Amino acid sequence: MDELPTTINGLIPLLQKCRQEKNRRCAKVLYRHIQEHCMETLAAVGSYLVSMLADCGAFDEANEVLERLPSCNERSWTSLMSAYYDDNQPQKASILYQKMQEHGVIPSTFTLVVVLKTCAALKYMSQGKQIHMNVVYTGYERDVFVGNALVDMYSKCGSFMDGLEVCKMLPVRDVVTWTAIITGYIEYGHYKEAMTCFDAMHEDGVAPNVVTYICILRAIAGTYSLRNAHEVHMQVVLCGYEQDQAVGNTLVAMYGKCGFLSCAQGVFSRLHFRNVVSWNSLIAGYAEHDFDESVVKAYKQMQTESVPPDLVTMVYALKACGSLKAINMGHIIHADAVMKGVDDLSVGNATVDMYARCNFIADAQVALIRLPVKDVVSWNSLIFGYAEQGSCEEVFECIGKMQKDGIAPDSVTYVMCLKACNSSEWSSVRGDVLHTQIIYLGFENNAIVGSALVDMYAKAGLLMDAEKVFNDLPNPHVMVWTALIAGYAQHGSFISAHKCYEKMQLKGICPDQGIFVCLLKAVKDVGAIFVVHELHADVIKRGYDQDILICSILVDIYAKFGAILEAQSVFNRLPIRDVVSWSALMRGYGMNHDGKNALKCFEKMKNEGIKLDEVMFTCLLFACSRSQLIIKGQEFFHGISEHGFVPSVGHYTCMVDLLSKLGNLIEAEKFTEAMSSPPVLTTLLAACKSHGDSTLGQHCFHELTK
Repeated sequence: MDELPTTINGLIPLLQKCRQEKNRRCAKVLYRHIQEHCMETLAAVGSYLVSMLADCGAFDEANEVLERLPSCNERSWTSLMSAYYDDNQPQKASILYQKMQEHGVIPSTFTLVVVLKTCAALKYMSQGKQIHMNVVYTGYERDVFVGNALVDMYSKCGSFMDGLEVCKMLPVRDVVTWTAIITGYIEYGHYKEAMTCFDAMHEDGVAPNVVTYICILRAIAGTYSLRNAHEVHMQVVLCGYEQDQAVGNTLVAMYGKCGFLSCAQGVFSRLHFRNVVSWNSLIAGYAEHDFDESVVKAYKQMQTESVPPDLVTMVYALKACGSLKAINMGHIIHADAVMKGVDDLSVGNATVDMYARCNFIADAQVALIRLPVKDVVSWNSLIFGYAEQGSCEEVFECIGKMQKDGIAPDSVTYVMCLKACNSSEWSSVRGDVLHTQIIYLGFENNAIVGSALVDMYAKAGLLMDAEKVFNDLPNPHVMVWTALIAGYAQHGSFISAHKCYEKMQLKGICPDQGIFVCLLKAVKDVGAIFVVHELHADVIKRGYDQDILICSILVDIYAKFGAILEAQSVFNRLPIRDVVSWSALMRGYGMNHDGKNALKCFEKMKNEGIKLDEVMFTCLLFACSRSQLIIKGQEFFHGISEHGFVPSVGHYTCMVDLLSKLGNLIEAEKFTEAMSSPPVLTTLLAACKSHGDSTLGQHCFHELTK
């Protein structure tokens, strides 16, 4: 200590060096030395000492000096405030500003900029407005730096109009001014307003910088506008910013979020340097739009390029593996996380979820047990696995264990528990217990939970209980109406389902796809064509007239009722035709004994490159059977195996029916030998009765009664 200088001339160079190096230990040593050996110089070096201690992060010592000094200039106060702000302690910076005012120290423009930044960080609108008044009083309102700080403060506090007013008053609006307003709009989700400001900035003759482009790309991601995306991307390229790491990553993220994945991949492939953020930006886009295979492929590729995945990458990859049921890849990622010592809760939860979705419940349970910290998401992931299997008892055991650990179930927990009860004989008992807990915890008014309760009772046939839950809900969501209508329809009460549908419309609630699917499936068994026309009109009115699932059901219903022209009309208006819609139309022609048109549909479907499935072959064989097209029927039956499918009971039944109608009972019997199931034998038995073949009929009856 004695070797250190005690004069001002000797101390100042040391203080300057310490401040430049931001050496906290050195700063504290110098402070103690001044305290012990040269207190008489404290007043002379005090202001600089505060700044030095603040910059080095020695906040306690800096505050001590401020309290000891009889007077301290504005620079010292501001230095400490700035250091607090930079150290992510805006609250302390704000308190220090209040003390500075109490000491009667007049703030400088730098002080005002710092304190306005703290107000922006803390969302202190009222304090920010007071400082604005002080700015006007001191004549700094036209200072560009103070003005920019005011714009930033108002924007981040959500008072955009005040920010714009300050912006208009500034003699010069630079890129910082406009970027502050744009950032504020984005922070509050006002993406269109941010885009408007961006355009106004150009009109004002101010060129965007890197930060502006990063902000505006985030805004475009919120608007999903391909036109804006391409326009701004072109500006980025012209300004030479595309290879900037942050801008490039944001471009990838923006295109990915908007669903323009080929554009995201294009920008990504042109990046000169791809770090983990670049990969995560691309992977996030794939994940958000359910391109799970691409997520896994990207995960493998980044490791090939020696870019180690971080926690975010692992979570995305594990979720993708769960969706794909890619258990082997899931094991590899889990092992990688264990090897790297990753104990992050989000990764742990994603691991449990992955095993549960892959139906590896034992592994999911082990992964859960090994988590150092568990939350409700951890338990929900395991409960999901049991619920998918309908393991109601295990679901309730999980609830007991999580509650024992002090973790309260949430609405998602109860939705999955109710789902487990749907597929279990426990539903009437366990469902009542769950219902009691839901009421006790206040979840009974939750739309998703209410829907699950109605769905559980309705599927169990307890329609009175379903109605009671429904009637107790203050404002039933469309999901709840769907659950009740589905329950009525499932249990053959189409009239109740239709009344519920009409009541829902009177309350101004728009039916969704699920409601139309339930009603149309139910009306198919009622035979009321006028109701079908009414529902079809509502389908058109609600904009579902091009929904593949709804239109496929409509085609099937019209065909069943013999209205084949209406079925064809519905089919013709579909923008995209899949194997389901084609199969429905072919089955319709088959039901109307029009095998030729059914075969024409098949040829058109092949020309459109639609992938065949087993159901489509059943429809073809059914059409051949109804129209007695034996050669085509045999050809299609052999084609089932050629396309990699195993002929089903339905396929054999159609072939027996086709051969029997033509009186070829011997050939039909060969099919029953290959597939001696009740439907196939019953079809042949009926044919034997029609053709008077008692011997073969007795043989079929004997096989059926074995």
